Amino acid sequence: MAVNQRAQSLDKFPQDQWDTLDPFVRRHFLLPSSPYRNTMQVTTEVVDALVDTGMFKRIKKKYPYFYRPVNALEVVVPELLKYLEGQDPVRDPIPLFT
Repeated sequence: MAVNQRAQSLDKFPQDQWDTLDPFVRRHFLLPSSPYRNTMQVTTEVVDALVDTGMFKRIKKKYPYFYRPVNALEVVVPELLKYLEGQDPVRDPIPLFT
């Protein structure tokens, strides 16, 4: 997943980039009324923390909606599966805010 760190309002992201990490975090982990939805959430520290779990690694990858390879995170499948073993099933991984 492309990281796509940008200091811009959420509505300025092109529609084809909404599934990149920063707009994904803003849309799914902040309340719609949050004043932080229009500020960069996926800072270097957030990316570092994700990599530190061992379940993600940094890569450069070319995506159709970027003109050059960009910073991205790739899932380390064996580490993710190891983490998921013994975890309770997720009922609603991304709850809708009301």
